[in-house]
Amino acid sequence: MAAAPRAELDHVSVRAADPVAWAALLGFAPPRAQRIHLAGAYLEVAPEVERPLVLIRPDDLSAAADALRAAGFDVRGPSEYTGRDGTWLDLHLDGQPHLALTRRTDLDTPWPPPEGDRHPSRARTLRAVHLTGDRDTHRRLTEALDVPGLLLTDARPGEPLVPIAADCGGGVVVPLT
Repeated sequence: MAAAPRAELDHVSVRAADPVAWAALLGFAPPRAQRIHLAGAYLEVAPEVERPLVLIRPDDLSAAADALRAAGFDVRGPSEYTGRDGTWLDLHLDGQPHLALTRRTDLDTPWPPPEGDRHPSRARTLRAVHLTGDRDTHRRLTEALDVPGLLLTDARPGEPLVPIAADCGGGVVVPLT
């Protein structure tokens, strides 16, 4: 059996009516362009976020799509997404509206930046994302992709995987719902 494609937690999108006040309340430095930069990852904090979303960054988007299809996921994409400051290729999993795979395509430098901001809370990285949802779906996902830190903490049979908290190190756990 071939090794699962390697992937990292890229970022988590979080709804906050006032991103600056939200960041201060949790001990983060003020967001830059609605992003709280951590080492190699970030939290996207904005009032227009529709639902919490976990974006996973595989080393090889095509290999990740193949592995997910082989694990029984219906994968859409890759499709190009143009945001307010860049361009990404995204993969979406049917039936999993809170998860996507992504790769930034418009920069020659690593994204997200390998060094994050210094935060009063001493949060440093996106160490883990806690999910609720179907145990079998989580198992198939984490067997198809080698993505450390994608943790199922509340099993709910038949339910999509939903991020409920982000562990940012330094004792900072951000509620997402």
